[in-house]
Amino acid sequence: MGLLRCRKEAFASPRAGQGPRRGGPAAIATAVAVTLALAWLAATAWAGAGSAAGLASVETPASRTSLSVAPESGVRDPGRPLPGSRRDARGPADASGAFIYRKGKYTPLDGAPGAPMTAHIGLNNRARIVGSYPVDGSTLLRGFVRSGRGDYQGFDAAPGAPDRFTTPVDINDRDQVAGVYAVGSAAAPETAVFHGFVRSPGGAVTTVDVPGAQITSLSGINNRGAVVGAYVDKRGRSHGLLLERGTLTPIDPPKAANVYPGGANIQAFDINDHGQIVGFYPDREGTFHGFLYHKGKFTELDPPQAAGNRNGFGATAAFGINNRRQVVGQYVDADGVPHGYLWERKRGFRTIDPPDGAANTCAEFPNVGRVCGTVAADINDRGQILLPAPGGFFKGDGDG
Repeated sequence: MGLLRCRKEAFASPRAGQGPRRGGPAAIATAVAVTLALAWLAATAWAGAGSAAGLASVETPASRTSLSVAPESGVRDPGRPLPGSRRDARGPADASGAFIYRKGKYTPLDGAPGAPMTAHIGLNNRARIVGSYPVDGSTLLRGFVRSGRGDYQGFDAAPGAPDRFTTPVDINDRDQVAGVYAVGSAAAPETAVFHGFVRSPGGAVTTVDVPGAQITSLSGINNRGAVVGAYVDKRGRSHGLLLERGTLTPIDPPKAANVYPGGANIQAFDINDHGQIVGFYPDREGTFHGFLYHKGKFTELDPPQAAGNRNGFGATAAFGINNRRQVVGQYVDADGVPHGYLWERKRGFRTIDPPDGAANTCAEFPNVGRVCGTVAADINDRGQILLPAPGGFFKGDGDG
């Protein structure tokens, strides 16, 4: 069955109003702060704009493309239970700083046992959560699946590879996982190569690479096995993607502009079982906007609180959508502070922040400093919203 091709149509506006927006030199810092809130985009930040410049590539046409993918030979990691997971723990688990929010109640999540910090990124209707954690203070990142009972199972998409980076981003109700992994040298990040992957419940890893792309990443998977993500072509321009039944369709909003060459610009981030896709993109002024895409039509999702702040920029991103068509994401307010949000068609936008003013994501940027705030990363059909833990191991610690 063919896929709907992305058509250049005018954006529709949601019910909530929108104000004027302005671009500015600080826009990139805010955009990176928004994207670094989720671990898989740390991959592109680590690689840098020119990280894959030496790769031979052929630009993928902006149309439907047959894409052949197959499980990597011998790559199967069924996962390893982490000692000290909640089921076996005698005492209370260490709080990670992450929360599950539902109907005004914030429920704290524990971290991966023994890990200095944990990034919870995606969840399904069975309360299973995926994400990543650093290994023994090294440059390695390992993926995990957390059960509804609190047990953690760690895995690698590229077992045995030096300086590997595995970050699962989403999990469906069949326990299929989508994400990104990288292999290369942390000492020479320009050598890193980034791949999208889909992992089966049994641990078989399918690598997904767009032909000729410098970077491929996956971030959403629905119960029908359709996946969404992004890729960067040979010219350093990014595109959203939809992959369904071996067919690739670029998802490029008509107002999008690749103003940050080689990096994460356009992102198709999540997809529900109705085929509705959410993500984000920058306009010509460098301001990021959230979007909802369905049947060839793009709807812009920008909370009114995100419009034109005093620093001269605004930023919005949509990260998750459930089958009730509820959307979650992040916006930056007039003071430059990121907030999580929930959008519903009839009720508009609502801000979702952890209790007591706690920030659940932080990042350090040159000439900007430390940026802290909230990100709402995912939402399931039960209305549970995942607020990840502080992005401490993505903040740079003053390294810039």
